[in-house]
Amino acid sequence: MGNEFIVNNSSFDSLEEALFTAPVAAQIYVACIAAGGPHDFADSGAWVQAVIATAPEEVAGTVRQLAVEPLPIDEPDERYVHAVLARLLEVDAARRVAAIKADLQPAYGTAQWANVNHRCC
Repeated sequence: MGNEFIVNNSSFDSLEEALFTAPVAAQIYVACIAAGGPHDFADSGAWVQAVIATAPEEVAGTVRQLAVEPLPIDEPDERYVHAVLARLLEVDAARRVAAIKADLQPAYGTAQWANVNHRCC
């Protein structure tokens, strides 16, 4: 764990619990929020310890594992972090669009729905 944070508090604050569909991921996110933003701490180790302290017992071990898991990139930088956050938001947006489409589909006949679906997306 490095001593400098790449993600800023505004990027962190732009996330919401609904982005995390896996229950463990949602619990970790809630623990991160309860611990405070990463820039509220002197270094990443202190933040991870605060997240572990606020996490439910059944996910604290997962937080520990994630904290030491090697990243798929040797030197993560701000660009990498923003790419990961953008992908997370993209997947969430696609999921929400699919849910809206599913809600709208019964209101249209099959032929009409194909036309609406083709025009909107």
